[in-house]
Amino acid sequence: PSLSADADAIIATADRIPAWFPAGSAQKPTEAAPAIWTDPEGFAASAVAMRKMAEALKVKVEAGEPAGIAAQFRLLAQSCKSCHQGYRIIPK
Repeated sequence: PSLSADADAIIATADRIPAWFPAGSAQKPTEAAPAIWTDPEGFAASAVAMRKMAEALKVKVEAGEPAGIAAQFRLLAQSCKSCHQGYRIIPK
């Protein structure tokens, strides 16, 4: 797959993430943090941020900007990390 198609896949995934965790779906065992359900607006905003970072990555890919692609990929990765830090329980 091309980087553009990969960015499209991330965009589509970002759009679906909030629906994967509807109210009342917190059941053990899970790596989903309670904040997903206590702060659904923040969780949804994290998915929107991820989508925006992936859209910007696609723009850089389509423009053929290697340095821009690398920089935008780092921003996208930080978006993922930020969401995981707040909304995921890392197994020990």
